[in-house]
Amino acid sequence: MDSPLEIERVEWLPWTPEVLEVRVSGRWGGAVPREPVELVVDAAGVRRRLRSTGAEVDAAGLWQASFAVPVELRSSLAAHLALQSGDRELALPAALPGPADGTPAPPPATVVDPGVLASMRARRENQADEGLLRRAQAAEATAATLETQLGHVEVRLRDALAEHDRAGARLRAAEQGAEAERRVRSEVQEERVAAQAQAERDVRALRERVRAAEEHAAALAGEMDAIRREGAEAQQAAAAARAAAERAIRGATADGGAEARREIERLRADAASLSGQLAGERRSRAAAEADLARQASRVAEVQATVSRLEGELARRGDVQRGVRDEIASLREALERVRAQAEAQAVQGSGARAALEELKTVAAGLRERIEELEHAERVARAAARQAGDALEERTRELSRASMELERLRTELSVARAADEARVAAVREAERAVEAARRQAAELQVRLDDETRRRFEAEAALRVELQREREAFGAEVAAAEREVAARIAAEREAYEEQATEIERLVGDVRATLALAGEQLGTRLEEAERRRDGALAERDAAIAERDAALAGVEATKREIAAELQDASAERVELGRRLAEAEASVAEARESVARARHAAEAEMMDAGADLARQLTDAEAARDALSAQVAARDEELARLRALVDEATRGEDELGRLVEAVAERAGAVAQGFERAVAGLAARIDAETGGLRAELDAERRARWVAEQELAAERARGAEGVHAAVADSLARTELESMRRDLAAAQEQLAGERARSAEVQEQREAATRVVADLGAAESRLKQREPIPPDDEPSPPDAPEPVDPTPIDPAAAAPAAAIDPAAAGEPAPFEVAAAGRSAPTDADADAEPTPLATRIAPAAGRRTTPWLARSLRALSRTDPDAAAALFLALIPAQGGLLRDPLTYALLVDDHGAYRVDVRADGATVEPRSAAEASEGTQVTVGGAIEMLAPLAAGDAPRRLRGVRIGEGRRRKLRKLVKARRAPLDLAELARRGIELPPAPLLAALAAAVEPAWTAGHAFSVRYDVTGAETVDVVVPSHGRPTVRRAGAGEHAPGPDARTAATVTLPAAALPAVLARTDLPAGTQPLVSGDPHTAAILHSWFDRAQGIPGG
Repeated sequence: MDSPLEIERVEWLPWTPEVLEVRVSGRWGGAVPREPVELVVDAAGVRRRLRSTGAEVDAAGLWQASFAVPVELRSSLAAHLALQSGDRELALPAALPGPADGTPAPPPATVVDPGVLASMRARRENQADEGLLRRAQAAEATAATLETQLGHVEVRLRDALAEHDRAGARLRAAEQGAEAERRVRSEVQEERVAAQAQAERDVRALRERVRAAEEHAAALAGEMDAIRREGAEAQQAAAAARAAAERAIRGATADGGAEARREIERLRADAASLSGQLAGERRSRAAAEADLARQASRVAEVQATVSRLEGELARRGDVQRGVRDEIASLREALERVRAQAEAQAVQGSGARAALEELKTVAAGLRERIEELEHAERVARAAARQAGDALEERTRELSRASMELERLRTELSVARAADEARVAAVREAERAVEAARRQAAELQVRLDDETRRRFEAEAALRVELQREREAFGAEVAAAEREVAARIAAEREAYEEQATEIERLVGDVRATLALAGEQLGTRLEEAERRRDGALAERDAAIAERDAALAGVEATKREIAAELQDASAERVELGRRLAEAEASVAEARESVARARHAAEAEMMDAGADLARQLTDAEAARDALSAQVAARDEELARLRALVDEATRGEDELGRLVEAVAERAGAVAQGFERAVAGLAARIDAETGGLRAELDAERRARWVAEQELAAERARGAEGVHAAVADSLARTELESMRRDLAAAQEQLAGERARSAEVQEQREAATRVVADLGAAESRLKQREPIPPDDEPSPPDAPEPVDPTPIDPAAAAPAAAIDPAAAGEPAPFEVAAAGRSAPTDADADAEPTPLATRIAPAAGRRTTPWLARSLRALSRTDPDAAAALFLALIPAQGGLLRDPLTYALLVDDHGAYRVDVRADGATVEPRSAAEASEGTQVTVGGAIEMLAPLAAGDAPRRLRGVRIGEGRRRKLRKLVKARRAPLDLAELARRGIELPPAPLLAALAAAVEPAWTAGHAFSVRYDVTGAETVDVVVPSHGRPTVRRAGAGEHAPGPDARTAATVTLPAAALPAVLARTDLPAGTQPLVSGDPHTAAILHSWFDRAQGIPGG
């Protein structure tokens, strides 16, 4: 394709030392384009476009455009030039050097007429001189252009040399700055090493102090725990020791307060020392940071200088390359001029002078070129030297930069250490301030507590004195009433005996006080006295028949005497055990007292926690005092009730009096008094026991004689039956009182086993003493006894220890968790045989909705279960999906892809939701959206507590808006109460595993048992509680009863699958269901209380 532009010439001219002017001349075949044209230069494969600085068309139609080209592109003007006009690109020839004055070159030759040529040949010789002159003028113009270019080159060379000198000066300044920086860096490094050593020493000292404090705190904590247990046991053992224990606590607390104040003063001194050290460290660190900032600024300046030097060297290289290109072009022009001159010299001798002149000019130009080349070589050598020096300086700077980075790293480490030390010091200061505040608060609380305790002690003393006076008055009134009634009954019996001796002749009035078993019968005997006088003849007639009964009664009494002998032996053994127990109890009390004193003296740094524990102990004591007050009220009621019965009045009054004395005098004096009383009264009690046996034998003979009197015998039998009934009732009341007393004694877990035998012996001796003190021994008579002796009452005394129920520790005094800790003393450990016992209804309760606290325990347990038992987690997750029913107004069908557990189709409707297993391909057919992921990530979708966006869940294309509505509806946590109300059945093993995962390991400390859940129609599951750690769940085989080697099956809960969520959620049971428990129901209650706590259900 023909070019629209006919190019006549392309030439370049020097414009400035940095810019060349390229001129393009030609004629357009058509209209001149209006859009600006661009010169395209290909420089080493990079196309550069340069806009035109001007374009014009002269009168002859010649178009000429000028372009400003950087001097660096001079070598690229010889080839690969093009002209861009709009979307067209026109190739251009190589640019040639143009005249320096800008005069256009002569137009190219044109074809002329041959005649003209002939005439021209005729005139050629005449015009030879003119042609030579014109060529000489052209050569001069070329020389002028070369001189102009040479001037430009010289200017650039001078600039390059001046820049080289400036670069050398900057290099020397940079070297001096680097040397100064090296010295500063060395000084800073020495200071940093010294500061780091000092910081390490300070850190080591602080660590030693912290370690010593931690060891001291650990030792105090251990001692505190041990003493707290012993203190709690001693406080629970007897309420009587409360006043003495509080006085010891007040005294020890006062010592502890002084010790705490000394410790606070020491901490203040340490804090002041640390503050001074910290201020010095901060000043040192500030100075080091300032030096480091100065060094960093210097390094930045040096780096900037190096960057400038590198740029200058690059620019000088470009200048040198331009100079070389110009020299080469000058050489080429010189050679062309030489060739033209030599050619013209052949044509005529007239041009020799011009030629010689041209040769002279050329020689001068050659010398100038040589000088330029020499200067270029010198500049190149200097540039190489500068480059080598710059490279060496660059390497030094890189090494200095690396050293600086290392110093910065070390300084950052030192800063971190300083910050850690500062944080430790601040923490110590905060601890000191907190200790000060706590000390002040504790001082105030201690003063308030001291005042309240003094007030409580005064009120307690007044109340105790009032109770003593009331008890004394009641006992005195009871004794007077009993003495009056006994005297009246004794007179009545003496009168009756006189009449019987007068009528029968062989019966004496020997009836006296018979003790606890004759009260009601004596009242009946008084009413039957008149009738006995009329029946005396019948009694004489029946005397012979009564002799046989008397003989039988004698044999029974002989057997009872043998039993009494055995009881005396057993009593002696128990007495020895009681003495040993008393000695051990004294040693335990002494150890507890010494340990408490040591604990209070070593309170010191742990004062806050100890005082907190003291407050808890105070609350426990208050609760115990309230319980004891209630117990005393119950005992007073029992005393009032027992006062109405003559048979057991003395024994009950004596027991209450002994208990009141024990409460008033304290545990130690009670034990000492008990031992002294046992030692002093053992012999007398044995003799009184024999006398009591004889008196009862005589009394029963007399009652048998009364029964033999005809119709009155019937009344006597009825009266005897009533008396026996009342005796049994009073025995039950006594057993209840003894149970209360045994429960009081069982408050101390550690000394209970030691005091149990002594308690039983004391109770037996007290009972025997009470019975014997109310009777007068009547010696047996040799005369024959009346006939028809009644069957003797069983004289075996009731063992109060055997009748006492299992004692439970007061939750308020036992600490956290209150509902779960149960005293081991006084309670036999349930065994597998207990679990196989006869089932009883499981005690269930309904937790009020107002007290429930909804927590996301189910979602958290489901996540934890997915990591330990993925199959159980998947089963529980799928069982929870139906709870989505009713969450949306519009139905939703989605495909659920559970990693490693298959695909499912879920239909969510207003009346419920269904889950159907499908293949991966079938699950997505006809669904609105697809949801996939692991159980751990999908758990909020089923168990609630869902965030705004489900993380880690894959959601496919479809109705995502509905899925977001479902997620929003599931933000509220799901609980078992809602599942139970909606009747959603859950697999037992995964459900129990989720609850077990929510139980904290600290709750199970000290417990080791297993509870079996026999779920009808589902499976049998064992919940195993280790002594330390969370409970574990495992499925048991059919008929299996062995819990395994790690725990014992304490209880078995039998219930239907529909009732399991309701039982665990404390809601209403389904109609017609009744869970049963066999074994120890208390153990199952402990496990269920842990489950309640994990769910946020308040304790019942």
